[in-house]
Amino acid sequence: MSDFQATTIELRYGTDNWGPYEFDFTDLVPEGLSIDSVDVKAYVGIVKPSADLSDETEITSDIIDDDVVPSVSNNVVSVYFCYSETYKGEKATLIFYVTSTTGAVYPFYFNSVVIK
Repeated sequence: MSDFQATTIELRYGTDNWGPYEFDFTDLVPEGLSIDSVDVKAYVGIVKPSADLSDETEITSDIIDDDVVPSVSNNVVSVYFCYSETYKGEKATLIFYVTSTTGAVYPFYFNSVVIK
């Protein structure tokens, strides 16, 4: 289950250092709150909120460009991706750990990443 409208990100061989890809949280965070910071993690497969993440394979450094820190502006998060030959043919789930200006942390799932 994805917290975002259906769309797919396809990571292909030629997309190393590609982005930014923008995720709009305006209608997802509680009304009146703004995003202060975000941490993005990536896992192999379709990961559901009920999953025990210690049982999942984290691939954050394999598909999210670690040279460009995900940023946030006006509740829009920008992420740069890179290609991973290791996970070619796999699907991946992104989990956005959004911290609001009140300090509350909200996880959001995007499970439409395909590594071609």
